[in-house]
Amino acid sequence: MSTIVYDAGALVAAEDGEERMWAIHKRVLARGVAPVVPATVLAEVWRGGRRQHRLGQFVQSCEVEGFSAESARAAGVLLSVAPHGVVDASVVECVLRRACPCVTGNRSHLVDLAGTHRINIIDI
Repeated sequence: MSTIVYDAGALVAAEDGEERMWAIHKRVLARGVAPVVPATVLAEVWRGGRRQHRLGQFVQSCEVEGFSAESARAAGVLLSVAPHGVVDASVVECVLRRACPCVTGNRSHLVDLAGTHRINIIDI
């Protein structure tokens, strides 16, 4: 595995201290893999303040990937398949482009957006 993508549900689980999410994250890091968090995902969950100290630590060990014009267009095409939010579409776009698995708490939105593309999902 070259990388893995975390969606908003994965970040919320990490923030809440869910053992399964932290175990996945520790295994990924132990393999020398840099987890990817799309910037749109971080924007969806980040509110700042001391309350999010745990999330801040978690995200420091991830690569936060920007949302380019090319990625935005590709996510827009995905939204024509299933009218879910742009954050979920950006996650699927990232997963498809990188051909890597995704950790999520909401499988159905990602599967809908992927359409005929097969994606590897790890549920938390």
